[in-house]
Amino acid sequence: MAGNLRIADRYSPESMHACLEELATEGELTLEEIPTVKTIKGWIGRYSANFKKEVSEKALVENMGNYQSATVAKGSISQKRPKKHVKNLY
Repeated sequence: MAGNLRIADRYSPESMHACLEELATEGELTLEEIPTVKTIKGWIGRYSANFKKEVSEKALVENMGNYQSATVAKGSISQKRPKKHVKNLY
């Protein structure tokens, strides 16, 4: 990958395709092995969607763990008042 930190350093599907074509002219790939720009865009879209889903699920699990830890800590610190018994008036 050509660096993901700066947007300017990222490959676009078109530049990726052009780089693959260069590899074909150098003999490292054949033209038949090179996917179309549309296919590359599809790969990037699927990868991006899967990555976002995984990151969201991980964040949700971490937040649930933090919430449960905070709830347990809060419950162990606070003292519950004993219930007052109400006398039956009848």
